[in-house]
Amino acid sequence: MSNEHTPGPWHATGTYQRERHAPHYWRSPVLAQGRVIAYAFGHTRDKAKANAALIVRAVNAHDALVAAVGRAVVYMEEELAQFGWLEKEITDELSAALALALEEA
Repeated sequence: MSNEHTPGPWHATGTYQRERHAPHYWRSPVLAQGRVIAYAFGHTRDKAKANAALIVRAVNAHDALVAAVGRAVVYMEEELAQFGWLEKEITDELSAALALALEEA
């Protein structure tokens, strides 16, 4: 079984419908490669839309953000070792965020 996610880009369809089994919820499909791969839910149509948009932004930005944070951590650690002018807490926070982004679900 592969741990690879569906390649992007992902996008929200902009269509919304009430959830059949929970009519007080709205759902908005998230698609990739022309297929629905997830639904975002909300108590209102606007919440479902916002949740779908958040999922899409997070997935589509993930690889670029991981790469940028990884490069920043390496650079900052080198600067810290060489000059000692950076506060270690910043590199620790970036390293923790990077680990969280790469964590297996």
